[in-house]
Amino acid sequence: MRPLPIRLRSDFAHVARRQVSRVHPAARADQLYLRLAAMTTHSTTSPVTRETPAYVRDKGFRAVIVTITGGLIELRAKGLRTREVVDVTSLYQQAVKARVMRERAEKKARKGARKAR
Repeated sequence: MRPLPIRLRSDFAHVARRQVSRVHPAARADQLYLRLAAMTTHSTTSPVTRETPAYVRDKGFRAVIVTITGGLIELRAKGLRTREVVDVTSLYQQAVKARVMRERAEKKARKGARKAR
């Protein structure tokens, strides 16, 4: 496995200025779950830590560090000690609920468009 490239803060100056997309939080959960699933291909008995391409504003603009251990996913902003822990089962259930909500919203929008005609 090759090491992650070292990136300077100036490499991401354009990211801070770009428009933030208006994506439903449930859709973000789906995207995060898929990214995390692609991060590791072996058993998660030993902790696997990766720096993700996602950035958060937490005491500055910081990359998100993910650690997968067994059935838990630990998230933290790079350089900070505060951690958020999520159970994979609950994350999966949330992703399913988000997909169902998105499908219902799309169906309602299509139905409303037909009535407007």
